[in-house]
Amino acid sequence: MARKSRRNKSTEVNISQDIVKNKNLLDTAAYVRLSVENGGNETDETLVVQQMLVEKYIEEHPDLRLAGTYSDNGFSGTNFERPGFIKLMEDVKTGKIQCIVVKDLSRFGRDYLETGYYLETILPRLNVRFIAITDDYDSSRKEDQENISVPLKNMVNAMYAKDMSKKILAAKDAQRRNGNVTLSKVAFGYIRSEDRHRQIVDEETAPFVRMIFQWYMMGVSKPKIADRLNLMGIATPAALPLRRCRPGGRAGQGRAPRHPEPEGRRCAEH
Repeated sequence: MARKSRRNKSTEVNISQDIVKNKNLLDTAAYVRLSVENGGNETDETLVVQQMLVEKYIEEHPDLRLAGTYSDNGFSGTNFERPGFIKLMEDVKTGKIQCIVVKDLSRFGRDYLETGYYLETILPRLNVRFIAITDDYDSSRKEDQENISVPLKNMVNAMYAKDMSKKILAAKDAQRRNGNVTLSKVAFGYIRSEDRHRQIVDEETAPFVRMIFQWYMMGVSKPKIADRLNLMGIATPAALPLRRCRPGGRAGQGRAPRHPEPEGRRCAEH
């Protein structure tokens, strides 16, 4: 039997050590989330920076190995029905992920009860480690498991989400009261102002709106009103932008189509 050289023995030992080391690594998920309840203070760039922070943390810790990055762009932390989060939990339950790393607790969730249930019940039962970087929380440390500041932070995150939601709704309501609205479509009889934040009366279609109102007050049914408008050749709201794109086109010119024009044939509203 041939004798093995010391160099070969040393190589075999190193390979064996690497195999053992890799087996001890935790397959780790980087989870990032961009909120919709932020008052416009977060951008896609924020999500990229968040992802870089989490992935760098995993890279710098020899006991962790990045297995995948899960992200939810534009989802509230109060709702756990997020596509990225759902996929993450599916991989956790199948054993693909043994550790989750987030920037802070609020990225994982802002609902106090739901977040607490995951951290205190679900993840421990599945033997999954959880790390929140800027909150200096690591579920593998016993002092963190018993730390009262974690549930308090979850409560603060939940209160912040509710407060921010109220402020956003109040701001939008104030804009509506001032006539400053941002809508994808405007009602028939109106056009957008130049700053696109207000609806102003469209003098071209206003007479038809008044006519519709008078007919309705006289007891004319909606189908009959539609029939009358079709007989008069009045353009439907969907066909009106296309008709205006034609040279000399007006709302009341020619016979109006009974159905909206396909999206691809519409021109931009002015």
